[in-house]
Amino acid sequence: MEKPWLQQYPPEIPAIVEIPEMPLFHLLDEGAKKHGARTALIFFGKKISYSELHQLVEHFASGLTRLGLQKGDRISIMLPNMPQFVIAFYAALKVGATVVQTNPLYTEHELEEILKDSGAQTLITLDRFYPKVRHVREKLKLKNLILSRVEDFLPLAKKILLRLKWKITREPILTMPSEPEAYDFMKLLSEPASPRPTISINPREDVALLQYTGGTTGTPKGAMLTHTNLMANAMQNRAWFPRAREGKETVLAVAPFFHVYGMTIAMNLPLSYGSTLVLIPRFDIDELLKAIDRYKPTIFPGVPTLYIAINHHPKAREYDLSSLRECISGSAPLLVDVRERFEQLTGATLVEGYGLSEASPVTHSNLLDGKQVEGSIGIPLPNTDAMILNLETGKPATIGESGELLVRGPQIMKGYWNKPEATQATITPDGWLR
Repeated sequence: MEKPWLQQYPPEIPAIVEIPEMPLFHLLDEGAKKHGARTALIFFGKKISYSELHQLVEHFASGLTRLGLQKGDRISIMLPNMPQFVIAFYAALKVGATVVQTNPLYTEHELEEILKDSGAQTLITLDRFYPKVRHVREKLKLKNLILSRVEDFLPLAKKILLRLKWKITREPILTMPSEPEAYDFMKLLSEPASPRPTISINPREDVALLQYTGGTTGTPKGAMLTHTNLMANAMQNRAWFPRAREGKETVLAVAPFFHVYGMTIAMNLPLSYGSTLVLIPRFDIDELLKAIDRYKPTIFPGVPTLYIAINHHPKAREYDLSSLRECISGSAPLLVDVRERFEQLTGATLVEGYGLSEASPVTHSNLLDGKQVEGSIGIPLPNTDAMILNLETGKPATIGESGELLVRGPQIMKGYWNKPEATQATITPDGWLR
């Protein structure tokens, strides 16, 4: 098929990028080898190096193995952006499990629906969510519940301040429940890594992630994203950032990891080239501006509401935002005046991209160094085909004709979990995602 968008590619972006035939956790393994001493994560001042992160992942993977977790099991992670998420995510993949993404803001009903559909028997979350989780666990007879605390990875001074705040506001200081099969996240980490059974992972076939999407029906469907799907989208996006420097970037990780956009663009992608992730567990505009001023991030993946909040903050110009260089917006349309105002305020380049859960998620983006078209989602990423289908004729639309966008590429999901009919209706026999 013709690919006219390739004419817009600058010389430094290839039409085809190589996708390593490796499990997704290979990104972290390689990062530890190449950038061991470099800071991988910053969490309210607490710094964790690539070597330390890799060791924590290995320890937690051993802990999961001791609990009986094995290849093919589903492990639900219900955490905000914090070290525990990154550790649990890659450790689950290390034991051959499939991660089930769950939003901490889910209602009991929403959580129950997804855990029931996925068949997850292990849930990793915060002690603060225990009251909600307890009822769901009783209904579904979940086998393992792993609980962490907000303060587990905070620096000592921050821990003291947090507990003082709780005392002043009379918030309860929770203790770990004593019910059977309720495990302390940090205790699992504290035990030394032990030999684990050798696990064979087929990157193209084995599902790394179930990302649930309501779609047009409102019924949650789990998009099965394989190791190759997620690896491909990390590599495709890496090619899209040709100015990104190996081992020298700092990424503002405020886009939630429990959404596939945040997981790919703010976690997997930056870890693939040795970046430092500044973890922001929840959106607070003042804390966000302080983090930019203090840690000097160079790359900021976000959503329009974040950029709007910065634009309209009355004291935004009092913070040093000049470190920001490349920003990509997703999840909703980005208005031109929002982009222009943000670029004027920070000096950064802000572009709009497009994707969907079923595509890991990015399929299109405007160029960071090139012409931006107002109201456009951009052009297809490397290794990605796109077509506008005329819904009346069932044939490709001509230029200027409206229709349905179809995409095809290595980032396209394997299908919907336990929903073959929905899969057949969404993915054509020749691989196009509708």
